[in-house]
Amino acid sequence: NYAILAPSGHNTQPWLFRIKKDFVEVYFDQTAALPVVDPDNRELMMSVGAALFNLRLALRYFGYSADTAILPDPQKPDLAARVSLGRPYTPTDDEKEMFHAIPGRRTNRSAFEPRPVAETLLEALKMAANQEGAWLYVVEREDVRNAVADLVAEGDKIQWQNKQFRREL
Repeated sequence: NYAILAPSGHNTQPWLFRIKKDFVEVYFDQTAALPVVDPDNRELMMSVGAALFNLRLALRYFGYSADTAILPDPQKPDLAARVSLGRPYTPTDDEKEMFHAIPGRRTNRSAFEPRPVAETLLEALKMAANQEGAWLYVVEREDVRNAVADLVAEGDKIQWQNKQFRREL
């Protein structure tokens, strides 16, 4: 129930779950793919990763570690992961807080607050990304931030000129 509340690109919810006796399999749902908007399935993979994260977080909240195998399986190319109950686990205060935030998640396309993000929070976010096998790069220089914003604006302009993109969206 908590896994399916994960955010997904354009709210496609591109995941499927197969519940077995001792584990849950998490699959990419290719029928929810967006070949124009997301031709390499990058957003689809991140969305499935978010669902997997919520599943693991819920297991920890309810008192179990999550034994997780991230899978590419040549026999099952859409199988993303297999998760089973691990040993008893006591969730941290941060995990409890994140768990309670799951049902309250909302899309927000409004401007962010103009105040800077605290350095301690940025470091915590970098560590959290690292613990999940990812990395976080913080763009700090204003000229680089403006260059990134210009690239995003140019990409938006190009995409919106594409009739297939507009139809798929």
